[in-house]
Amino acid sequence: MPRPRSETPKEHTSIIRAKRKDGWTYVQRVVSVYDPKIKNSKRLSTEYLGKLPPGETDLEKLVPLEPRRRKGSLKADKISAPAKEVADPRDQSRIIYPLDIVFCVILLAAMEGKTSCTEIAEFWRQCRPLLSKTFPNFPDEEISHDTVRRITMIIGKDKNAALIERFVKMLRSKLSHPIIAVDGQAVRASRNSAEHSPYVLNIMDADNELILAQQVIGEKNNEITHATKLISTLDIQGAIVTADALNTQTEFAAKIIAEKADYCLALKANQDLTYEQVRGFFELGTHDYKTARPSVTDQSGKITKRKTRVLPGSLLPKEIRDKWASVLTAESL
Repeated sequence: MPRPRSETPKEHTSIIRAKRKDGWTYVQRVVSVYDPKIKNSKRLSTEYLGKLPPGETDLEKLVPLEPRRRKGSLKADKISAPAKEVADPRDQSRIIYPLDIVFCVILLAAMEGKTSCTEIAEFWRQCRPLLSKTFPNFPDEEISHDTVRRITMIIGKDKNAALIERFVKMLRSKLSHPIIAVDGQAVRASRNSAEHSPYVLNIMDADNELILAQQVIGEKNNEITHATKLISTLDIQGAIVTADALNTQTEFAAKIIAEKADYCLALKANQDLTYEQVRGFFELGTHDYKTARPSVTDQSGKITKRKTRVLPGSLLPKEIRDKWASVLTAESL
């Protein structure tokens, strides 16, 4: 009759050696306990003690193993690398929230549509378990919306456009003809009663939904000048650049063509002669136009249908065509 086993079996520690193809022998300390349910030993823990050189058996000559990098930490370091280029004015001895980690969390939250400081702080709290596994030095403390705002201001003061460009290069998928949108907007939520709303110029990859470049426009400056300079900092070869009527300028169009991209710009009365000519062509209806495939969008239950009619740029007078770089001709359509 077999001897009955104790209800609380003792733990057993053993040393296990595993020889690799390279000749080195890896040594582990394994702690196990007998499990009556499976009628076998169950491993509780495994610890790598080190490795022995080829042909060696003496445990006193163990070579320590290099510490393993946590899964995902290499990718996290690569993602946060651009933020390390930003000059951090804070007292380094008192920093609780590293700039590079907060920078990544802000961008990850933005990908989920959470862009306010309160939403980012909540994203930090909800995703803490996953973020702690990804970033080896992730802070133990929760972050407040005020801290998010202060760190956002630090990031925005130092080469913001270049920083965003460095980050999104790793995230953009390469498309044959990506759509890049250029637009500006006033950030009303960031103003106080004594200040005007700051005006921010954005360049966005519409297909990947990523901001490629961003610049704050001063009160005495205008968006038109900055748009031409900012687009030149990006690789837009093969893209189609769209912009509103404010940026429908000959210099801006020429810069896009020089960067080996195409443009599709809104035409309004700020380009009086060109606008009147184009409007007349469509209103008179004396020219055959091509119709693009109708598009249908559904936003919050509102269905919008759009139909696009296209006429060749060769209809425009020569003096107008000469001002606009690479206006489409009849042969191009």
